[in-house]
Amino acid sequence: MHETTNYRVDFMLPANTRVRIGDTNERVIKVSVPETGERFRIINIRKYTDQEIEVIFHRYFADQRQDLDAFRADEREAIESGEIERSMSKDAVLIARRFPPAHETPSIRMDQWRFWKSGNDTRLVRFDDDRVSEVID
Repeated sequence: MHETTNYRVDFMLPANTRVRIGDTNERVIKVSVPETGERFRIINIRKYTDQEIEVIFHRYFADQRQDLDAFRADEREAIESGEIERSMSKDAVLIARRFPPAHETPSIRMDQWRFWKSGNDTRLVRFDDDRVSEVID
């Protein structure tokens, strides 16, 4: 299960992982990874995303692979491991970790984003000129 509060628990599906989409409804997207057989559900917690399931779907999945060549080598490595590192661009962070929960980060134009690591444990990411300047656990 992956809640759209974007906890970093269990596992993180790296960018460009091939998936098969199963049943969806107004709250849940069922997904499987053909190469591993792993199955999971993305559950939209609307009070944290402020988005409908269709928007969530397009934030997580695309018809085409994301071209990572536009990013520096260190950014590509962080994206592929789902990590947030200093000097990453906002675009790289969005690909690596997806959108932060909207109830704490109402706009990605802000210079500070908060991600959840678990129920009460957060990670604060600060940006300067649209690049990560600090990650506070």
